[in-house]
Amino acid sequence: VQQRYRARRLAAVLGECKEMAALDLSRNRIGDEGARMPTGVMRECTELAYLGLGENSISAEGAGRLAEGLGECKALVHLDLSDN
Repeated sequence: VQQRYRARRLAAVLGECKEMAALDLSRNRIGDEGARMPTGVMRECTELAYLGLGENSISAEGAGRLAEGLGECKALVHLDLSDN
C-alpha cells in the first residue's frame, strides 16, 4: 500500500519537473510500483540525464517496466539501479 502511494506521488512530481536534469531517488523504498513510471510522464522529462534508483527493492520485473518508460528519455545517460 505504501509503495503504491509513493509511486503515485513520484509520478505527480515528475509530471511537474519537465526541465529536470538529475533525479536521485536512492534509498526511498519505491519498489516495483515506483519503477512503473508511466511512459507519458517520462516523455515530459526531456532533459533528464541522470536517474538514481539504487537501494529501492526493485526486482527484475520492476526494472523491465522501468525500461519501457525510460525509452522515452532521450537525454538519459546514467541510470543507477545498484543494490536492488
